Amino acid sequence: MTKVAERAEAAQEFISIGEAAERSGLTQRTLRYYEELGLLKPPARVARGQRLYAVADLERIAQVRRMKDLLGFTLSEIRTVVEAEEAKQQLRTGYKQERSVKRKLKQMHDAAQITERQLRLVEEKIAQMQAMKKELARDLSGFRERITQMEQDVQTQ
Repeated sequence: MTKVAERAEAAQEFISIGEAAERSGLTQRTLRYYEELGLLKPPARVARGQRLYAVADLERIAQVRRMKDLLGFTLSEIRTVVEAEEAKQQLRTGYKQERSVKRKLKQMHDAAQITERQLRLVEEKIAQMQAMKKELARDLSGFRERITQMEQDVQTQ
């Protein structure tokens, strides 16, 4: 490792897997599993092989949890989104360095296609949730009708 890389690494706060688990509300086992699935990049390690997580790793963990818990994404869907974000980041980096307008245009088209796939995934999830919402609303309406009928029956007895 170069001296510049060592100084950059020293300036960045790293935490152990135990602390990362505690901060994220997940288990260490879950963090290792997310790493195996490619949802997290392999963390830095110290000489004894202990995992060290950076701030960016904690942000990724929070993003994965949001997609899983709030949006109901499967881990496979999350991996698709994460890989798409990484691909777009690579395109952004390449775009900034690219001089050819023609190649920049291609990179923009590629980024748009990736984003369209992500949008379709979200739209599919929204459609599934809307269908579930309709089903639950129908069930609730049926329960309320039955409750009203039963209350009327109880009053007439």
